[in-house]
Amino acid sequence: MTLRRTLALLLLLPSLAAAQSTSPEEQARGLLEDGRTYRAQGKLKQAMDNFQTIVSGFPNTSYVDDALLEIGRYYLEVDGDVAKARDAFEQVTKRFPQSDGAPGAYYYLGRLTMERGSSAADLDDALAQFLRVQRLYPRSEWVPRALYATALAHRKSGKLAEATDDARRVALEHPASDAAPAAQFELAQDLALGGEFRQAMEEFQQVRNRYSESEWTPRALDRITALYRLYGAGKPAFAADPAFSVGTGDTLKDVRGIVMTPARTLWVASDKTKSAVPFGPDGKMGPSLAGEDLQSVGLTPSGDLVVVAARAVRFGPKTLQTFAIPGN
Repeated sequence: MTLRRTLALLLLLPSLAAAQSTSPEEQARGLLEDGRTYRAQGKLKQAMDNFQTIVSGFPNTSYVDDALLEIGRYYLEVDGDVAKARDAFEQVTKRFPQSDGAPGAYYYLGRLTMERGSSAADLDDALAQFLRVQRLYPRSEWVPRALYATALAHRKSGKLAEATDDARRVALEHPASDAAPAAQFELAQDLALGGEFRQAMEEFQQVRNRYSESEWTPRALDRITALYRLYGAGKPAFAADPAFSVGTGDTLKDVRGIVMTPARTLWVASDKTKSAVPFGPDGKMGPSLAGEDLQSVGLTPSGDLVVVAARAVRFGPKTLQTFAIPGN
């Protein structure tokens, strides 16, 4: 019996040791990790419960600042409660200024001010919050986001040169950060607003080249297309082709319409000759199509000739559709 009891105690020792080693710090860390997993899975209520449990049940652990930051994000992004979000972020900056959650709190405070303010003072306050992130926490993962937000604030205040420099810093110094695709797009947009359209198109293309899976990629393509249509090429110029000429005479009198087919056959509808006459690429006249009181000539979507007269429509050389006007 003694041997059996000894063996049973030996088997229980690891479990007892594990139970005793689960400190409040480790419990809080587990709650935080689970809460972030819940949030990624879309289980937002469960995530919020975890974060609030850390704040209320483990107030002396090093994870309270992270939990408050997540609570602020929940109020902002899910509930849309700006006042509660701001309160949570300010708790982090005041109670835990040296924590790893502080730069994120300063970032969100700046975004709140920038997005809901319109005065120069509001934008200056937002810029100050973003600058704190960069100067006080230069190695934080929040620095690229703060730089990107700085570019947004400068653009909002009309300082395009500064906005361009800030966005370019993110693209060059933090190309692998989650803020890089948006910053690359912002860089191109600032260049376009500054009138540098060709360089802007090149930077928009870099969004597509570097971040092809990003949500910014289709937007970049839309902007490239719009800029090219507006500024990408010179205005079209037209000139007479000296190698092309048609015969003179009644054919070019009282012309009601002309159209060029994809095969470069020019059709001339002349009411003087009561016909639509074709001229080939070599300028030679082909067999005409007769019609009384011609109105116009054109092409169908498939490229077939359409000759319109007062009381008939001809599709191609064979199909003729006539109609009568009631009362005549």
